This record gives sequence, structure tokens and C-alpha cells, in this order.
Amino acid sequence: ERHLKELLQEFQGKTLGFYWPFFKGEFDALPLAGEFLGQGGHSALPVFGKPFTAMQFCSWAPGHELVPGRFQIPMPKERNVVVPDIVLVPFLGFDRRCHRLGFGMAYYDITLASLEPRPFAVGVGYEFQRL
Repeated sequence: ERHLKELLQEFQGKTLGFYWPFFKGEFDALPLAGEFLGQGGHSALPVFGKPFTAMQFCSWAPGHELVPGRFQIPMPKERNVVVPDIVLVPFLGFDRRCHRLGFGMAYYDITLASLEPRPFAVGVGYEFQRL
């Protein structure tokens, strides 16, 4: 978390794409996003569609209404689509060459490849997830 805080300093005033913590043991980026918002940044949460399709990132801030989305993961009710400057990407595992093992639907891979301009992507997790 300390490393992420330092990195996010470089994106002050920009838009952070992050995920709502949903799966057990997943890194919870909500406090980090709250600090980022408190320092003048903006945030966006992903809205999932069908498997193997790109997601949309929609603006979100504390107090904005969330509704259950795919897999019952909360997503913004209002669909104000944005392209984040930096995206925090969850993973199940990673290796020393920065390869990422995700949840198997390719949402982040497809989305990151399709966004223009392409955001800076940061895989987030724990050391025990190193493969």
C-alpha cells in the first residue's frame, strides 16, 4: 500500500480506475482511493458486460449510488464513462516477469488493450500471490 501511495502521487488531479473489493482476500483499494479523492483526484469503477468483452470505467465517488452488477459486484448506477489515467488491476497470481493470472474472463486484458489513451496499469495483490 505504501508503494501505491507513492505512485499515486504522480497522478494527482487525474482519474484512478480501481475495483470494488469483493472476493475474499482481495486487496482493498477503497482507503487508497479515498485518499486519492481527498487530494483532488477522481475515481472510476469498472462496469462489466458479457465475458470476454471490454469493461467501461464509470465515474464514482463516495455517496454515489451503487447497484449490483455482474457477479453481484457493486458498480456505479450512473454510467458516466471515463478513461482512467491509472488502473489498479487485481490478480490471483503474478510472476517475476510481471505476467498476471486473473479470474479467467479477460476483462482487464481486453479493456486495457482497447482504451485510448491506454492507462498506466498496476497489478495489485500480496507477496504470497507470487508464482
